[in-house]
Amino acid sequence: MANAPESEPNAFQRRAHKISDLLSEVIDSLRFYAGTGYSGGDCGPDNLERIRRWSDADCLRLDQDVVSAGADAPACAGCSLREYRSSMIAGAGPGRAKLMFVAGYPSFATDKERSPYAGEPGYLLTRIIAAMKLTPDDVFFSHVVKCRPPGGGQPAAGDMQRCLPSLEREIRTVAPRVICVLGEYAARALLGGNEPVEKRRGRFYEREGMALMITWHPEDILDDPSRKRPVWEDIQKVMARLDIPSAGQP
Repeated sequence: MANAPESEPNAFQRRAHKISDLLSEVIDSLRFYAGTGYSGGDCGPDNLERIRRWSDADCLRLDQDVVSAGADAPACAGCSLREYRSSMIAGAGPGRAKLMFVAGYPSFATDKERSPYAGEPGYLLTRIIAAMKLTPDDVFFSHVVKCRPPGGGQPAAGDMQRCLPSLEREIRTVAPRVICVLGEYAARALLGGNEPVEKRRGRFYEREGMALMITWHPEDILDDPSRKRPVWEDIQKVMARLDIPSAGQP
C-alpha cells in the first residue's frame, strides 16, 4: 500500500517553525555577545555598535582570533621564561574594544591572580578606568611579554621580540582606536628607542591608523605619587580622542 502524501504544514506549524528559527538566532546572538565580553542590557552607543557588528561577515572569526592570540606560540619554545613561568597571561577584554591598555609584563599580583586588575596597581588602574566612565569589561588589556620573569626582573630583549607577534596579533584583531601604553618597557616595545616616559608622554603617536598615548604604569604612580596628575592629563587626552566627556580625577 502506497504511503499517503505528506500534508502541507498548517498555520500553527508554520508559526512554530518561525519561532524555532527565531530562538536559534537568539541563542546564536547570546553566544556571540558572550564571546565579545558583552554583559549589559542598555542601549548606549557601545552596545548599539555591538548589535550593528552582528551583521559583519567576519565578526565571529575575529573573536576566535582573540581567544587564540594568547595561545602558546611556536616562539615560546625558545623563550627563557617558558621553563620557569607559573602561568601565561593572555590579553583579556572584548573582541572589539575602542581602548586597549598595554603594559610591559605581568606583576606579581597579576601572575598570582591571573588578572591585570589585581593588587594595588590593578586597583589604581580600575579607578582610572572608572574615572573615564568605563569599566574593565569595556577595554582590552594585554602585556608585551605574557609571562612574569623569575625574581621579578625585566624580561630580556630576546623575550620581548619573541612575544611581540602575539601582541601584534591581538592589536590587529581588537583594532582599538587608542592604545594606552603603560610604562617604559611597553613603550620601547611598541615605539622603539630608550627615551624615558616623561619625554614621550602627553602626545599621540600614530601607528597603522591607531593612536598611541604613552604614560606611566600604575606601579610608577605608586612609586612616585607626583606622577598622578600628569597621568590624568594623558588620560583626559585619550578620553577626548574617544569622544568621552571629561570627568573628575580618580
